[in-house]
Amino acid sequence: MGFILKYQEDLALVPRWIKVLISRHCSNSIGWPGCPDRKPVEIATHRYKGGYEIDAVIYCEGKTIGIELKETDLSKALQQAIERRKLFDYFYIAIDLHVSTIMLMLRSYKEFLGHGIGIVSTRDNTVIIYSYSKGHLAESKRYIDLLDYMGGKDEAVHL
Repeated sequence: MGFILKYQEDLALVPRWIKVLISRHCSNSIGWPGCPDRKPVEIATHRYKGGYEIDAVIYCEGKTIGIELKETDLSKALQQAIERRKLFDYFYIAIDLHVSTIMLMLRSYKEFLGHGIGIVSTRDNTVIIYSYSKGHLAESKRYIDLLDYMGGKDEAVHL
């Protein structure tokens, strides 16, 4: 199951955070007035790849963006995302927690940042950490400084 976004007005069907991902990773997609040669974006749900079920996949410009959807289990989401990351150009965890809660929890999982996995708060409808392509995974480690600034591992929250 899924759908195709072909024109700019089609973006009204998706939440803001999906629009941000499309804008960031699929800049030459979605037709604008006067630019009919743009390629559509496909969003598919519950696809299988590499023996794993992927909750959502965005296809655009020959790139794939995997998304692991979770309500609250960040630890499980991180584990699944790390396993599935290698199958996609970009990979995100979309979790239904507030940004502040996610940031506090991430202080206990800093090592995951080296995988280039992005994180979205669906509760706050925002992208917290962007995913980086396989060739630029080191860029994602920049977020460690932010987490360090927020406090040490002993102060982290576990749910």
